[in-house]
Amino acid sequence: MNQQVYDIAKTLHIVGISVAAGTSLIDLILLQYFWNIYRFRIQEGVVIERLVGRLQRVAAVGLMLIVLSGVTMMFYLHTVWGPQLWFRIKMGVLLLIIINGLSFRRVLGKRIHARVMQESTVRWTQQGSLRSGVTVVQLMQLVFFLVIFVLSVFRFN
Repeated sequence: MNQQVYDIAKTLHIVGISVAAGTSLIDLILLQYFWNIYRFRIQEGVVIERLVGRLQRVAAVGLMLIVLSGVTMMFYLHTVWGPQLWFRIKMGVLLLIIINGLSFRRVLGKRIHARVMQESTVRWTQQGSLRSGVTVVQLMQLVFFLVIFVLSVFRFN
């Protein structure tokens, strides 16, 4: 494998991290807006909720880019980073991001969607535990991405 392939993989890796982390931040902001607006303007809330659901696909594409480009870079470097502590922690945090996004965030998103579709004509007032659960999952996701950024920059052993 030549240097250009490695450079392309590294670029795609950075793009994937940026897309996934940025989408997580937008997800948090839009859902906070959803909680505030849905109480007063149901139809606008429904539109926002559908948009948030589609953003999850964008985050999944970003995560796929991270994994595929990361494997490509590891192949090129012949596992140079594998034994290093910062890299092992980064892989663990990436696994947490995937688990958090695919299990907790997705399940809670489906609950929100079901509630919105079920009650799209009436005001939804019982949202406290679902709202706090989604917010906690989203904040955890952002903290995980921050840890990955810090580990990637400082690369300690």
